[in-house]
Amino acid sequence: LVVLPRPVVTEWLENEPLLALLPSDVGFFPQAQWHYVERRQGIAQLVLIYCRHGEGWLEIGPSRWRVQGGQAIAILPGIAHAYGANVNAPWTIYWVHMAGEKVAQVARLLGVDRSKPLFDPGHDPSLPPLYEAIIAQLSRGYTPVMLLEASLLLARLVARLLPTQVKEDSSSASSRIERVLLSLEQNLSAHV
Repeated sequence: LVVLPRPVVTEWLENEPLLALLPSDVGFFPQAQWHYVERRQGIAQLVLIYCRHGEGWLEIGPSRWRVQGGQAIAILPGIAHAYGANVNAPWTIYWVHMAGEKVAQVARLLGVDRSKPLFDPGHDPSLPPLYEAIIAQLSRGYTPVMLLEASLLLARLVARLLPTQVKEDSSSASSRIERVLLSLEQNLSAHV
């Protein structure tokens, strides 16, 4: 569990960082029996929880979602919510709070909103090491280089969590660009 001092987060975001997305809080709770969080006013960050094993739940207003291993939840800033572990099969979770002007874009890319906070990245073995790398990075300190590296790791984590359709769309765009560049290169060398 690492929680950045709020003055560090504020200063980073006010100084026009290279990446306008910062992990402000991050952690890992194995078999988090009796885990319960209630935030009646919400918080300023986007909360992202990945359930690796077990079960938990999320409540936003009158709606309640069951969260199982391989699923994730994203809670938008300012949204009142409560969540916790299933008493009989407590969840093992990785979690991160994201601050910065790009959190709304992250929510859009993940396809989540207030009425649809649950999504299904599956049991991706690359996710836990990314969370652990963010934890390790922020555990070393809060220098600008360390915060930049933590932001880069967070961007990689978000990229791994993107729905398959978004990943395929971006890779097909990359493929088209590569084909255009290859065609330009071939035509250029043919005319030289």
